Amino acid sequence: MSNETVIAQVLIEYGDALRGDWSDFDGRGAKSVLHGLASELKGDTGAHDIDWHRNDIGLCPDGNGHWGGRWGHCDSHECPTYAKEKAEGNA
Repeated sequence: MSNETVIAQVLIEYGDALRGDWSDFDGRGAKSVLHGLASELKGDTGAHDIDWHRNDIGLCPDGNGHWGGRWGHCDSHECPTYAKEKAEGNA
């Protein structure tokens, strides 16, 4: 995937995760994520792959557009990566 395609996909998944979470956001975390993505697009930082971005932001590693891992929603969505980690005792 091109760098622009990776960032576009991360933005879509991030937006879905934000919309699907009814917690109170103060905006600082979102601002930091968006500034980091903008810096990468401008070439100020090195390019990262989709897996790096999902892990950095805390998104579902399977690209399902929700928060991932122990505190996320992968368990209720039966995401394969989380199910594997859970079975191995790593979740």
